[in-house]
Amino acid sequence: MRSLELKNPYHISLVIDFGKWLKTLGYAKGSQYNLPSHLQEFLNWLEVNEVTLESLTTQQIKSYYEHLKRRKNRRKAYSGLRVNYLQKHVNALETFGRYLKLKHGLEKDFFLHLKRPERKELEVLTKDEINRLYAVCGDSITGLRDRVLLALYYGCGLRKNEGVKLNIQDILHHSNLVYVRYGKGFKERKVPMSVGVVEHIESYLKESRPYLLKNNEENALILSKYGVRMSAVSVYGRIQELKKRAEIHKPVGVHLLRHSIATHLLQSGMSLEQIALFLGHSSLESTQVYTRIKL
Repeated sequence: MRSLELKNPYHISLVIDFGKWLKTLGYAKGSQYNLPSHLQEFLNWLEVNEVTLESLTTQQIKSYYEHLKRRKNRRKAYSGLRVNYLQKHVNALETFGRYLKLKHGLEKDFFLHLKRPERKELEVLTKDEINRLYAVCGDSITGLRDRVLLALYYGCGLRKNEGVKLNIQDILHHSNLVYVRYGKGFKERKVPMSVGVVEHIESYLKESRPYLLKNNEENALILSKYGVRMSAVSVYGRIQELKKRAEIHKPVGVHLLRHSIATHLLQSGMSLEQIALFLGHSSLESTQVYTRIKL
């Protein structure tokens, strides 16, 4: 495998400055690492083919795209990049094109003319399907607990591990907030609870959790039938059981519940900035995926 090391000092400085530009604009940390990496591969291709940025043509950028589709995959045995990875390279070049225009006054609009791989629309649950999930929980001890699972993962849009790691004291009753201590990237945040979410949690704490707790000393909010902290695997299993009872034929999981609440908030008129804060996204780049939905 040939080295992707750059030799042109100008190209090296572009990669470094591009990374700083992404950081300044608040791009996600993953993008701050991956986009300059993709750019480095592109600039290396230019050097190998003795092409300069100034002389670069639309046909040459298309040739690079074809090169990506054919080149040997560095992690797998097969050749070529998968569609989602090709799209990441396309996004990197388009972002680099904006950087060139804003920082260097170099117009390279043809970066935006690459044919994008088709992307599937996100399939989320409708509000009716969400209501059916809540309805099949029932009012039993485990039913009240399962309703809290929906309240946390749909009503509060929590990630899988954020929910299972919650402790009793993380429910801030006086301010109707959920304190997420262990968010993605070890970031903390406070998530607002709707009136319905508050009611589900209070019912669970009064009428269900004491019975599930048995004689254990457990600080976890969500308990299994054995009186210990519920695992992510068990949470997934309960959601699958609710899906079956509700006769929903979509592949329902914790992440789909999170996508669904984001979509419903967007449809209700909430701004992407507000949804990003609600979900704990570090930048709008992650949140914008919810603008492509399929109900």
